Amino acid sequence: FKIGNVLLKMFVLRPSRVPPASRSGRTIPKASPRPQLPPRTDVIRVRIPELEWSIENVEGKRLSIAIYTHLAETYAGKLTEQAAREGLRLYGDDIVQDAQKRPGAHPNIDLLFKVIEGNICHDLLVERQQ
Repeated sequence: FKIGNVLLKMFVLRPSRVPPASRSGRTIPKASPRPQLPPRTDVIRVRIPELEWSIENVEGKRLSIAIYTHLAETYAGKLTEQAAREGLRLYGDDIVQDAQKRPGAHPNIDLLFKVIEGNICHDLLVERQQ
């Protein structure tokens, strides 16, 4: 219709037939089965001092805390190429693939990629509650 010199078009809104994940350009990866790691309620944080890097034991980081604590215990406090490969396996294909597609979205996984690519080794320090 027309109001003054302005022509207004009427739009009929119809439900979209596109699933929400496709509309955003992202697909939601199917979750990979993950090995059961014990909850690490006694861990405050895991650090790599030479990188000034740490993971705090907070909601949303508990899987990373469990994985990095496991790596520290299994590999004598060293984040080696072999440890990094195990870390990627523990995260699962779905999260690792998302990290590959979206660098920076999963910084703790990005670190594992860097260790593997550079064949470098870092000290892992697990800080526990007293």
